[in-house]
Amino acid sequence: MDLLHEAIYEGRPVGRRIATAAMDFLRAQQGASSYLNVLQSMVDTIVARNGKRRPMPIISCDDAEYTEKLYARRASRVLRRKIGQPNFERMLPMMMRDAVVRGDGFVQAFRDGGDVGIERFPRSELVFDDGEARNGMPRTMARVKLVDRDILIARYPKARDRILALSPAPRDYWTSYDYDMPMDLDQVEVGYGWRLPTSRDADNGRMVVCIRDGGLPLEEDSWCRPRFPFARVQWTPSMRGYYGIGLIQQLAGSQHKVNELWRDHQEALYWGSALKIFQQRQANVDKNHMRARHPAIIETDGPPPVFIAPDPASRQAMDSLRWLIQQMYEISGISQAAAASKNPLGPNASGKALDTMYDIESDRFSQFETQYAMARVDVGMIILDEAKEMAEDQRDGKLPTRKDEDGESHPIELAPWIDQIEWDRFDFDGGAYHLAMEPINFLPESRAGKLDALGDLGKIPGLLTNPMQTASLFDEPDLQRSFRHLLGPYRMLEKVMEMLGDESVPISECVPTPQMDPMLAEQMALGELGNAYSEGAGDALQGRYRWFLTMLEGLKEMAAPPSAPPPDQGGPMPGAPGPTPGGPPGMPMGGMQTPNQLAPLIGPMGGIDGTISDPMGGATSMMAAGMPVTGMQ
Repeated sequence: MDLLHEAIYEGRPVGRRIATAAMDFLRAQQGASSYLNVLQSMVDTIVARNGKRRPMPIISCDDAEYTEKLYARRASRVLRRKIGQPNFERMLPMMMRDAVVRGDGFVQAFRDGGDVGIERFPRSELVFDDGEARNGMPRTMARVKLVDRDILIARYPKARDRILALSPAPRDYWTSYDYDMPMDLDQVEVGYGWRLPTSRDADNGRMVVCIRDGGLPLEEDSWCRPRFPFARVQWTPSMRGYYGIGLIQQLAGSQHKVNELWRDHQEALYWGSALKIFQQRQANVDKNHMRARHPAIIETDGPPPVFIAPDPASRQAMDSLRWLIQQMYEISGISQAAAASKNPLGPNASGKALDTMYDIESDRFSQFETQYAMARVDVGMIILDEAKEMAEDQRDGKLPTRKDEDGESHPIELAPWIDQIEWDRFDFDGGAYHLAMEPINFLPESRAGKLDALGDLGKIPGLLTNPMQTASLFDEPDLQRSFRHLLGPYRMLEKVMEMLGDESVPISECVPTPQMDPMLAEQMALGELGNAYSEGAGDALQGRYRWFLTMLEGLKEMAAPPSAPPPDQGGPMPGAPGPTPGGPPGMPMGGMQTPNQLAPLIGPMGGIDGTISDPMGGATSMMAAGMPVTGMQ
C-alpha cells in the first residue's frame, strides 16, 4: 500500500521509474495513476506550511536541587545545537512528508563514528506482531533493511567469511528503480531487533543484529531503554493497530475520480474538435485522400445539412471536476489559495491580517502540529539515549578502535557535544529530568508581517539601533541570530551565574572581570541569589552569590575615577606641588612618592574623611583604594 500511495503522490505508474529506453517510460506514463495531480499539491502545501515551524526540545528539571536545574539548562543548549544542524533540519520535514503520504514517518538514531546521526526509512521495513500491536505500541520490533556487503564487513570484521557467503538480497519487483541485473549482488538483508524491558527497572530487554545464514547474531546485547530507537510522526492515528492513515489513503478515491473526469474531458476535447466533413453519398470520393487529423466524414443524401458545432467537452463535467477538487481541499482542511500561492485578502492586506489568517488555517492542523512537535522531542530523546550509551561504553572501554599512522589502535573520539554533558547526572527515565517543547523565535514569513513585527521591535528602546541589523531581519528573519551580539554580555553573565550555582566549579573561576556590565551583573546576581533562597539552596551556595556581589563592588570601586577636591576647600596646602597635567587634582609630579604627598588628596588635614589626620601618613587611604603601599619611611 505504501508503494501504491507513493506512486499516486508522484503521479507515475506503479513499478519501474527508470526504463531501459525513454520511449518505454513515455508509453508507461499513459497508465500513470494521475494526470491532474491534486494530491501532490496538497501534500507539498502541508509540508511547506508546517515544516517551517521548528520546535526544539528543551531539557527541564522538576523537584531537583538548584544546581541540577542550572545544569539542565546548560545541557538543553547543547542538545538544541545538535538538533539544529543542517542534516537534521533537512531530514525532519521529509519525515513529515512520509507521514502525510504513507501515514507514518520514521527516523532512527544510529552511531556514526563518535557521533550520533539519524536515518530516515520507510515504515515497510518494520516487522512486528499485529496481535501485540493491536492497541498501540508493540514491545518487540525488528527492522529489516538492505546493507552493502562491504559496509557490513567493515562493521563486523570477525564475521567476514559469513557475510561473504551470504546470498544476495532478492530483487524487489515493486521497487521504483530498475536494475541492470535480476538481483543486486552487493546488497544483503540485515535484521535489527529490539525487545523492550518488561518494566522500568528490569534488565531483560535485548538487542540483536542478525543475517540470513542460520547462525548466531552478529551482535547481541542487553537493551535497558524503555523505547525503541525510532521517532515517529503520524498524519492520522488509526483506531486500532500500530500504523497510521495517510492523506493519500484518505483521498485516493477522489483522486481517481479526478483522473477519470479529466481523462474523459481530454478525450471529448480530442474527438469533439476533430474536422467534420459532409459528403454526398453519390460523390464517390476516396476518403483516404482526406488527411486531416482523424476527420469525421459524414455521408449525406440530398442537400447539405445545417451543422451547429457543439462544445467539444461537457461543461457539466468540468463543473463537476472543479467541485470535486474543491471538496478534496475542504475535506482535508488545506487552503486552496495557499496551495496556489495566492492571497485571498488582496495585495494591500497588513502583516497582522495575514498572520491572523495563517493562524485560522493552522487550527485545522493543530493535532498534526502536536504530532510533529512531539516527534522532534522523540528525536532529541533517542539522540540522548544513544549518546549516553556511547559515553558509558567509553568509560567501560567498549568503544571501537581505529588505527593511527603508526598502526597503533586507539578508541574513537566522541563528538565534542557528547563530552560537554555530564552523563552521570542524567537519568531521564528514573530521575527528575524530562524533555519539553519550546518554539524557535522567527519573524512572520510574509513581507508585510516582517515589516509590522520590525516596527513593533523598533519601539523597544535600545533594541534595533543599527539600520543594518533591521535590514538583516528582512533577509533572514531569525531573531536569535540577529540579536546574538546584543545578548553576548547577558549570556556571559548567565554562564557565570550557572558556574556560581555549581559548587563543583572552583570559586576562583567565577571572579568578575572588567568586561562584564556591572549593573547587569549586579541585577542578575541578586536575582539568582533570590531564586536560590526561595528554592531552599544551602548556605554555602548562597554564599557564592554573596561573594560575587562583594567582589563586584570592589571592581566597581576600582573602576571609579578618583574624586576631585570639594570646590569650597580651595587649592592644595602651601608648599604642596602643583597638579600634574592630565592627572587628578593634587597628584604630585612624577606620580606618588610618599604617603605624606598623598595626604592632600584625602582632605585638607590629610585624614580619611577630611577632618581626622591619618596616623599612618596616608597609607590607610592607599590600602582603602586598593593601591600598593609604597614610599614608607
